[in-house]
Amino acid sequence: MSETIQIKYFHPELEKLTYIDGKSDWIDLRAAEDVELKAGEPAILEFENEELSHLQIYKYDSVTKKPLAGVTIRVEMLNGERIGDFKTNQAGLIAIPDLEPGAYVCYEIATVPGYQLDMTPQTVELDADGRSYVEFANIPLA
Repeated sequence: MSETIQIKYFHPELEKLTYIDGKSDWIDLRAAEDVELKAGEPAILEFENEELSHLQIYKYDSVTKKPLAGVTIRVEMLNGERIGDFKTNQAGLIAIPDLEPGAYVCYEIATVPGYQLDMTPQTVELDADGRSYVEFANIPLA
């Protein structure tokens, strides 16, 4: 898959580029080759992405629809075997790579201040192509 991202204003000391399209999270620019930025001229950074089997979880505020960072989600297999506890990043996302296709149960075990804890489990099927997505909405307390 090939995509083009145009950045009009880029601060020279920026180390990370946020790229969120429902599939990607952070692109670490420090891992890229050096690129010289010249006024009025385009600079090209090339990244090659490899498709990995993964589960992506998105957590957001049920009222504002804004992402919630710092919420902890537990992921288990249907037999109860724990895959792990994961925290949402600034974009409200968790990406868990290298999972086998099958059914997984996800539920919130810790939320951020000002929100109601919702431990209602969601079962998600990681399909044959190895990708799946689940969303959780958090209800504000006030």
